[in-house]
Amino acid sequence: MITMVFSLAACGNRKPEMPSSPANAETERNESKAGGTAEGQSAVPEEEIAAGGSGKALVAYFAYSENMGDTSGMTVDAISSASLNRSTTNTEGNLQVMAKVIEEGTGADVFHIRMTEPYVPDYSTMQPVAIEQLENEDWPALQEQVGNLSDYDVIYLGTPVWDGSLPPAMHTFFAENDLNGKTIVPFGINLGSGFGRIPDEIEELAPGATVMEGFTVNATTTNDEVETEFRAWLDKQNFIN
Repeated sequence: MITMVFSLAACGNRKPEMPSSPANAETERNESKAGGTAEGQSAVPEEEIAAGGSGKALVAYFAYSENMGDTSGMTVDAISSASLNRSTTNTEGNLQVMAKVIEEGTGADVFHIRMTEPYVPDYSTMQPVAIEQLENEDWPALQEQVGNLSDYDVIYLGTPVWDGSLPPAMHTFFAENDLNGKTIVPFGINLGSGFGRIPDEIEELAPGATVMEGFTVNATTTNDEVETEFRAWLDKQNFIN
């Protein structure tokens, strides 16, 4: 089963490497498992943030498995593979698992970043479209916007790492939602690059925001492992009670 997720190259101006099989992803995991914070990213002193703030927190995340069009002809395993989730009991990927942990631990609202025109499930058709979007900065339209952004002080921002960067739809999210003045806590999945360039990109797209040191985990990690590790990390950061 061809894995439907971008390989995570943290540097260079080349086309994204796209892993051809789960075995390749597993090799990258063994070479560079990236649970925890992104290497080289500076931490914001804990005393500078109260995770709950005076308003409610928001979880906003982009998952490829939620942006792949009609999956009626796909098996549960195939849909799971789109998020590099090895569980055969459900279709949740690791981003969904982490979003649920935040929601349960903080009472945050959840916003799903979904494109108006999703990618097709067929890998060979999707790949050149996504590469062209990244190279041409052709950011796709989204189905909806956050209607009450002013209610939130803290934004938990979930994303996969594509070619060491934010996926195209995440650029649209920043363009449509002014996150200046917010506290942003990144979380995501990768295949060996950590967060890549994403922390710098977030600071460029929301220069007036406070960007916290986030959590990223190898995408091939099981749901149960991710839930345990991420919950412990949130607790250590005093983000949950």
